[in-house]
Amino acid sequence: MNPTNTAQPITSQLIDIVALRVSGVFPTARPPSIRTLRDWTRLRRIPHHPLKFTRATGLLLSLALCLTGTSTRSAPPAPLPPAAEVYFSPHGGCTEAVVRELGKARQTVLVQAYSFTSKPIAAALVAAHQRGVAVTIILDDGDVTARGSVIGVVVAGGDTVLLDAKHAIAHNKIMVIDGAVVLTGSFNFTAAAENSNAENLLVLRSAALATQYTANWHEHEAHSTKYAPAK
Repeated sequence: MNPTNTAQPITSQLIDIVALRVSGVFPTARPPSIRTLRDWTRLRRIPHHPLKFTRATGLLLSLALCLTGTSTRSAPPAPLPPAAEVYFSPHGGCTEAVVRELGKARQTVLVQAYSFTSKPIAAALVAAHQRGVAVTIILDDGDVTARGSVIGVVVAGGDTVLLDAKHAIAHNKIMVIDGAVVLTGSFNFTAAAENSNAENLLVLRSAALATQYTANWHEHEAHSTKYAPAK
């Protein structure tokens, strides 16, 4: 019998190779051996020459993958975010970075701030609360009467605000997000820090650091009092 009369069309032959490759007949960790493919093609009555088939195997499989849209290689894992990022002001992306990280919060946000006048950051904290995130903010007690303070905005939005009056000034500027990400630096959460001042902001993805900052945050929580807006 003339093999060229009984062989499948070349597209079908190639798709069969890929189907076997994906099904597990051939190992997925490495290409099938020439002997395996030769035996399989003999059973399928596909004409071949051992030497030529050896050189053509890669091309045949590549073409088959293109025809079927199948890949023998798993997709590379999504890149992890960097462990640390730094931003500078003015106009260096500090506020944008804070808002972005708050947008990723799913469980808890702990805040300490000295001056708090940034409307975008206030809005992001309120949005986090509306998603079910527990947001608690410790502010220097002078923020109550500070010009442009957004303390009323976050309280009205459902966030809990505490006032720290124990120190000359409560000058920490930090956020701990989901016990895994720490935002800290000289950057105050203010419009002036973003637009006028020379500041820096670090975004640190470290559960170990977050644990230390959380412990210190709770120390200040213990001597702070809950803010109650005047009626």
